[in-house]
Amino acid sequence: MRNLTILLLFILTCFTSCKDDCLTCPDNEAVIDGECQCIGLHFKGDCKGEEASLEPKFLHGTSVLFQPFYSEAINCSSAFDFNNQPLFIYISKIIEYDGLVSAVLAIETEARLTNTHFEKVYYSGLESEASNFDSLAYDWSSAYEYSGFVYVGEDGIGVSNPEHYTTEIDGQTCYLRPYIKILDKDYIRVTFRYVTKSDEVKAECVRLFHK
Repeated sequence: MRNLTILLLFILTCFTSCKDDCLTCPDNEAVIDGECQCIGLHFKGDCKGEEASLEPKFLHGTSVLFQPFYSEAINCSSAFDFNNQPLFIYISKIIEYDGLVSAVLAIETEARLTNTHFEKVYYSGLESEASNFDSLAYDWSSAYEYSGFVYVGEDGIGVSNPEHYTTEIDGQTCYLRPYIKILDKDYIRVTFRYVTKSDEVKAECVRLFHK
């Protein structure tokens, strides 16, 4: 009986000391408080590797390289379907011409999913005076009648009937528009606004992004 008690104590001691060391976690996760937890970027139910997720990449519908930035989930306004969710934005190289600077911004959310083989991102143009290159506001040619972020589907940027990123507020259709402030090479602050066709601001959400 004494030998059995000693054997049981030995097994329990080994199990306790092995609990963390013996647990195997998926990629980008680690044992924290006895269970596997994400140490990468949690997005759309997956734990993504931070380094790979924030490498420059080409997005569907374009032929330019975009720099990804990530925002942890925060509570800003219930008017936005990505409220309290993580977000990715992607910004193209800022180009200067005729005293202006411009870029293209894209947003990817957990709220608006797609069954296509490519990531569903919404695009928006940005522009400002060259003297104010670190503060770019929504702008896109009226030729496409873009009123804010749009999803371009299979055809790419330039289609005539894109899917607008919209919501209804006070019985009016509001379009999601971005206004960005480049804080430094690693951080960008984005102010998202829902704006009516007559440019009335109905809701606002400010998010900090990093790369």
